[in-house]
Amino acid sequence: MMVGEQSNFLKTAAGVNWDGRSDCSHSLMMGGTRESSGSGRIFNTTVVVHPINFRDANGLGIQGNCGPNRPLTSTHPGGINALFIDGSVHFLSESLAMDTLFNLADRDDGNIIPSGFQ
Repeated sequence: MMVGEQSNFLKTAAGVNWDGRSDCSHSLMMGGTRESSGSGRIFNTTVVVHPINFRDANGLGIQGNCGPNRPLTSTHPGGINALFIDGSVHFLSESLAMDTLFNLADRDDGNIIPSGFQ
C-alpha cells in the first residue's frame, strides 16, 4: 500500500467534527518531510496505529501540532480506498485485521499478505 484515504472528520469527546487529515491543513504542496524550522512536524505521512475509519480525535498520536498517527478514514460506508505500488486501487474494509493493515503499510517486513485481504 502506497497511499491511503483520509477524507472524513474525526470526532472530539464533545462530538465536534475535527479535521484529522495528515496534511494538517497545509495541503499536499507541503510535501512529506519535516518542516525547516525544526519543530519536528511531519506532513502528509501517517503511521498506521489505528484501525480503518477510527474516528476518535483523542486517540494515540492524533492531536497536537500535526500528530503522526492520523487514521485512514473515508465517508464511504465500511472502509477506505488505498493505492498500491502496482497502480491498483483496493477498497480496504474497516474489519480488516490490524496485523494485515500493518503488513500492507510496511513495504519490507517480509510478511505474506493473505489473498483476498480486503
